[in-house]
Amino acid sequence: MAIIIEEEKKKNGNIMAMFGWLMIIVVLLVAGYYLFLVSPESAIVTPPANFAGLQPIAKITIMPQDVVGMSSFKSLITSAAQPIASSSIPVGRPNPFVAP
Repeated sequence: MAIIIEEEKKKNGNIMAMFGWLMIIVVLLVAGYYLFLVSPESAIVTPPANFAGLQPIAKITIMPQDVVGMSSFKSLITSAAQPIASSSIPVGRPNPFVAP
């Protein structure tokens, strides 16, 4: 003969769980509304005082072939050393995983 004991179900726990889920859903809906549906205010940016002096500079066009063809550009020299050929200097061991 088996004895069956049933527990009383707590109705208060269901209400609290439902309230918790409702709060989570409300928070997610409010966050989604503010992230995706509300447009932010436009920022008013005032240009700096010397902005008018930059307008002629913005209209300058540079042609690369003209710059490379200039004699002053051709007279420039490099101060960096020439790279050493990699075949003349041995680097590392042939197999670094073999014990020396």
